[in-house]
Amino acid sequence: YIFLTVSLPVLNTHPQRLRTENRLLKQRIETLEKGQVTRAQEAEENYVIKRELAVVRQQFSVTSQNLEKAQDTIGELQREKVRNDLESVWVR
Repeated sequence: YIFLTVSLPVLNTHPQRLRTENRLLKQRIETLEKGQVTRAQEAEENYVIKRELAVVRQQFSVTSQNLEKAQDTIGELQREKVRNDLESVWVR
């Protein structure tokens, strides 16, 4: 009887402590899960950004090539104009 009387308060506080620990562990799990979701979202965003960057780089490369061709054409046309101008001077 003495054992039960002494142990009874201990038994009553033990479930409360377990509930508190359980609540804290659930909060910790929730925090970790939110962090995992956040990291997954960031990874997905990074993947999308990398794909967009690859597309932009490809477009830049094509545009640079087109610009170089256009500059070559401009140079050829300018040289041709100079030749034509010189020929017209000599013909007079």
